[in-house]
Amino acid sequence: MSDSSALAQGAVQNKPLRLPIEILLLVLHAADSKSTLLAWCCLCHTFHNEAEPLLYRDVTVFRASHIRSLSLALETEPRRAALVRALFVLDNGSVDPVIPILNRILPKLNNLTHLLLDLSASYQHPLLYHLVLVTLNKCTFALESFEPRCVNRDNELLHFLIRQTGITSLEAPIVIDIPPSITCSKWQGALPRLEHLYISYNLFHTVVRSDHQITHLSIIELPGPEHGLQTVLRIVGPQLVSLRCEQSQRTFPGNDRHTVSPPTIAFKIAALPRLRFLEVTDTISDEGVCEFL
Repeated sequence: MSDSSALAQGAVQNKPLRLPIEILLLVLHAADSKSTLLAWCCLCHTFHNEAEPLLYRDVTVFRASHIRSLSLALETEPRRAALVRALFVLDNGSVDPVIPILNRILPKLNNLTHLLLDLSASYQHPLLYHLVLVTLNKCTFALESFEPRCVNRDNELLHFLIRQTGITSLEAPIVIDIPPSITCSKWQGALPRLEHLYISYNLFHTVVRSDHQITHLSIIELPGPEHGLQTVLRIVGPQLVSLRCEQSQRTFPGNDRHTVSPPTIAFKIAALPRLRFLEVTDTISDEGVCEFL
């Protein structure tokens, strides 16, 4: 190879790769990390306009600093609030002081469809949690999925569920206190599109009615041996496609034998024509878990 051809080849190899803008945009939309999307935003106006909606589409905050940063970003560019479709608030124990800031953020998210609230205030500072629920009841967004990880005795939560008629997925696995019953007239017609439900047995009777078309149910803290499960299947059994349930049993002092009884009676008398997936977990105190598939 001559010296001139070697130099020409080296020049080609060192030349920046010039990809069509269409290919670069495909690469951008395949980005799966916030840091990568933020880097795209800093390249130029074209990539900024493409990357910013992806950057704000799903927002996760678990520190007080995250909530402050999100608030500042929305104040700097108010249009960003319309980009947020999902908000996940996972409290690491530092969020309580910035709950007033969170309450200013929530009403701005008019296009929010997915909300997860895991706040330590729900059991440590009920008044702060109450203010969050009051704020939610003033918001105009229409949720499709809602995860209040911890439920306490606050009627504002049930009022919020009554207003959110578009929810198809609800996850409320932890109950600090059983919420007081809502009158039938108020609860009639609530959550008409509910299909996926993860809930404790104590809250099940407050939320679920026989006219709900729930197809995927995960239920915990079922009273043993089978009475709780029979009650649940009597209400939602015919339409269930997937069922996960956890039964809780107590041991008595001086009794070293731990008896696990598969819920055979409940399944014999239940009508489950559509069921395709079943998982039963039997929990005895804290000493072990047995699964029946």
